[in-house]
Amino acid sequence: MTAPYVSAVIVGRNDNYGVDFLGRISTFMRSLDHQCAPYPDLMEIVVVEWNPPADRARLSEMLPAVTNITVRIITVDSAVHDELGASIPLLEMLGKNTGARRASGEFLLITNPDIVFSKPMIDFFATRSLDPNCFYRADRYDFHSEGINHIQCQDYVDFACSHTFQAHCLAGSISVTGAGTLWDLPRSSPVPGGLHTNASGDFMLLHRDALDRMGGLYTSIDYRWHNDSYSVIRMHFAGLRQQCLTVPLCTFHQHHERNGADVAWDPVVALQRGQAPGPRDWGLADRTLTEIEL
Repeated sequence: MTAPYVSAVIVGRNDNYGVDFLGRISTFMRSLDHQCAPYPDLMEIVVVEWNPPADRARLSEMLPAVTNITVRIITVDSAVHDELGASIPLLEMLGKNTGARRASGEFLLITNPDIVFSKPMIDFFATRSLDPNCFYRADRYDFHSEGINHIQCQDYVDFACSHTFQAHCLAGSISVTGAGTLWDLPRSSPVPGGLHTNASGDFMLLHRDALDRMGGLYTSIDYRWHNDSYSVIRMHFAGLRQQCLTVPLCTFHQHHERNGADVAWDPVVALQRGQAPGPRDWGLADRTLTEIEL
């Protein structure tokens, strides 16, 4: 089998995080599967099931069937999680590192299981023209997704546009009303020297060798806020050039409840954490983990 060009890496578990988690990840998978139909071997989905609850079904039993894209599920079981001494049940960035380390693609798309990509974004991947010396960021648009499961996959992006209420751009977050098409959405403008850390955990795209050189994404076993932004800063200090993708190359996020209060952004802390490279054994390199392919 030909290796995919891009590996989309996501992390989750069947704990109903944010309400209707299974519905949101199903939309993610169906949408990407539909968009990749014209492009065999373009992408794979690497799902890291982190610390799965013992009293619930595994994700492999609950995910929808796909036909145009390979889905690999890597399990980090409760024993491994407990050994780490974590104070939170799911270590998102360590999970993303774990999946990225084991992904097959030349480029790694670090994303989340409730994202819908614009079709031009997938068409852009299909040109196979990504620069290994760059990391790519994209604007994100939050939308109310209730009812999306009643429409066809090809209509997901139009639905997302018409239900978008907020944009996350380089310069900040913007309220949105009445976006009829992709072109009606606000987008990032160039900011000299500005790093696009806004909602960065939903789209960080870079070459696999670049991620290895920088020691993976920034991780913590004690807190989860801003680790994605620290990772973007790490990419910058690793010498990668930022490329900001804007409309029509963008992402949509299925809005959901969030657990816990956000922690204020501290630029001094961000700089300290972002400058330091990660360890050479990033991504649980020394662990043998269970993997299945759907």
